[in-house]
Amino acid sequence: GELTDQEIRAILSTCEKINNELYILSPFVIGDAQFIYREVSVSREDFAAGMAFVENEDYSSAIEYFGYVSPYDTQHYDIAQRKIEECQVAICNLLLDEAEELAKVGNYYEAYIRAEAVAEAYPDEAYGNKARDRYCSLYVEQTIKEAKTIYEDTGDYAQAAAVLKKCLGAVGENEKLESEIAWYEGRKPVSLA
Repeated sequence: GELTDQEIRAILSTCEKINNELYILSPFVIGDAQFIYREVSVSREDFAAGMAFVENEDYSSAIEYFGYVSPYDTQHYDIAQRKIEECQVAICNLLLDEAEELAKVGNYYEAYIRAEAVAEAYPDEAYGNKARDRYCSLYVEQTIKEAKTIYEDTGDYAQAAAVLKKCLGAVGENEKLESEIAWYEGRKPVSLA
């Protein structure tokens, strides 16, 4: 069976006492054993903390504490690694749920930001990329409409172009935005001086 902490401490203490009298063990052996014992003890506490954070749906903190679990802790190490992956998926799912809720109220920029975080965390997973592309498209269309409204209401081509440039800065290269910016900048009055 598995030894308790008290039994392990007793064995280490006994080994140390015997070694102090007989000098048969290298001090490094005793030191290594004590180090590993402390490492595993702390690791068990970290694993328990990680599990508590999972129970409270604090996945970021859970990932942090599972990351502290030592490879010497053979009972918990592999489980902690799997829990890290599960927590990462849970965070991504929460971000995508948030993105969907934000999109429902027309906040496509924030929806895009959350979906972008998922796509960056899992670049090979289609669901994050699809969500990012969808919210990006909605954000771009919303911004183009906003620029059009600004220009129609005020005639301020510079402000309309500025709104589009801000969107372009957030989403990166985008032909639609670049074309719209060029159109508004083409409305700039020509100075004949």
